Amino acid sequence: MEILFKEFNSTSENNLIAFLDSNINSDYFYARGFERAGYLLYETWVGKEEREEDNTSIDCIVYPIYMCYRQAIELWCKKLIRTNNRTVKTGHIIKDIHNYLVENNNYPDGLKKSLIDNKNFIEYLNEIDPFFDRFRYDTTIKQQRQNNKNELDLKGMVEGFQQSCAVLEKIWDHVSENELHKDGFVQDNHYKRIFK
Repeated sequence: MEILFKEFNSTSENNLIAFLDSNINSDYFYARGFERAGYLLYETWVGKEEREEDNTSIDCIVYPIYMCYRQAIELWCKKLIRTNNRTVKTGHIIKDIHNYLVENNNYPDGLKKSLIDNKNFIEYLNEIDPFFDRFRYDTTIKQQRQNNKNELDLKGMVEGFQQSCAVLEKIWDHVSENELHKDGFVQDNHYKRIFK
């Protein structure tokens, strides 16, 4: 088996090998990977002792944190849609993806309510970043920002994303426990949520 990037490893040790697409249920690992990366970036920045002296660090780190969490939300939603043997062609418009999930599910009432309650955060994301480019590029598709808001509460953003991911993961837990899917997913406790 070919190991990607091995030729750039300056040592002969292969102790950090990641297995790509080896899991039958790789979308779960993609979503969890982006979610966890966003969390770890945020926690690393919060834990920096010198962060108050380095005011620009928060201005730089907000973009990859947002991108990781936003990608996780999209992947969770699309995974849940696919588990119902459906496909949806919405591109990256998060509101459309989430709305489709809300309107086309057979979850228990408690989970449906959580999904509907999650809609406020999703609509907010859509309002500030409708084309998923506000935090990805320094200009938008139309070359001008869609809004003129120049400040962001990083803690509020991360908490909103964590709550939204928790809702979607709770639904995934329900789906994976109560239905036998073609992908044969078996949940591993190693990948359970690391934050409350």
